[in-house]
Amino acid sequence: MRRQKENPNGVPTRPCRGLTHADVAPCPVRRGLKPDGLETGWTLVKEARLFHVNHSVAGNRRRRFLLIASALVLGALVLSLGPTLARIDYGAIGTRASWQLTERVVQTLALEPGAVVADIGAGDGYFTFYLADAVSDSGRVFAVDVDADIVDGLRQAAKRNGAAHVEAVLAPEDDPTLPDGSVDLAFVCNVYHHIEARDGYFKALRRDLAPGGRVAIIEMSDRAPFRWLGPPGHWTAPEALQSEMQEAGFRLVARHDFLPFQNFFLFESAGSPAQSGESR
Repeated sequence: MRRQKENPNGVPTRPCRGLTHADVAPCPVRRGLKPDGLETGWTLVKEARLFHVNHSVAGNRRRRFLLIASALVLGALVLSLGPTLARIDYGAIGTRASWQLTERVVQTLALEPGAVVADIGAGDGYFTFYLADAVSDSGRVFAVDVDADIVDGLRQAAKRNGAAHVEAVLAPEDDPTLPDGSVDLAFVCNVYHHIEARDGYFKALRRDLAPGGRVAIIEMSDRAPFRWLGPPGHWTAPEALQSEMQEAGFRLVARHDFLPFQNFFLFESAGSPAQSGESR
């Protein structure tokens, strides 16, 4: 019997079918396979399947790479624009009145004509002038903010609206700097998470409250679908907020759940700041 040649890997070989030249490189002989025609067809099928699998894997890898790259680019953009995104323009999110329920919020505050209100972190004055209408011309509204340009804009808005009882106040970040014992309601909407030294800030605010004065806090909740528009931490968990306010000397008197995307709390002083020995 004629012996078959072996290739360097030790696999028996034979000349490729249809080629007779002696120098043609031999083809490996694969045992247990069907005749050459069927074998070739089966090989093509397997190669096609292998191509499909490889193509699918490559496509998945490509999609995964694009997702990761997009996430990295978006993250870098958010970090680079951090100061710009420090305040979300809530007025640009749909029709604000449709989810802020502004009139119902002001009605819930039950403000009397002649009351004194501090709008803490007044921003563009969205709530300022609703509050001004509620207390009437006999009352007073302090529109407090830490940004000089925003305070100038509030002053101009008060002039345009003929609201002489609205006073814009430029304050430092750690103290609202309001007259002691004068404020019937401090209103804090979408601002609580911006205040860094909250314990000291709200202890200072306690001194500004008149007897029976209250603090209303409206803060974004984890139900808000647009929290991701701002940097991380653009909201405060209700348990943490209540705990911090208690530490600052307040007690919760009411919590309202009618706002779709926000938590709404009402606090009052748990005791006289003067009695507790606190000072500015």
